[in-house]
Amino acid sequence: MGTADTKSAIVTLSAVEHKPGQRRAFFDDTRKVIADLPNQSGLLGYSFRFQLIGKKAWTMTAWKDEASRDSFAASPVHRAAVKNSRVTARNMRFISVEVPVNKLPMKWPEALRLLDTPPA
Repeated sequence: MGTADTKSAIVTLSAVEHKPGQRRAFFDDTRKVIADLPNQSGLLGYSFRFQLIGKKAWTMTAWKDEASRDSFAASPVHRAAVKNSRVTARNMRFISVEVPVNKLPMKWPEALRLLDTPPA
């Protein structure tokens, strides 16, 4: 990942909708995950967006490397939220991209464009 001259980060993006009647449960899990993020080793930054009126939510996390991202994904709080998402969420999309550290923070228009790009 990256060369000695250009350090890279792993940016993971998600887009998800909560299911009808599941808004509170979905956002309870989301709040727990966000509260736990500062405890995660290798986290460079994060951002969260959601529709005040609507069902969509988006996350963006930046990690120093894939191992840090993977450790977060395996954390108890994140694993519980993923398990609960089987009931609370739908239309989920996740992608990870390598980004030069000097290009962080990624802007939301770029993140949304990447999420809207069909998989290769």
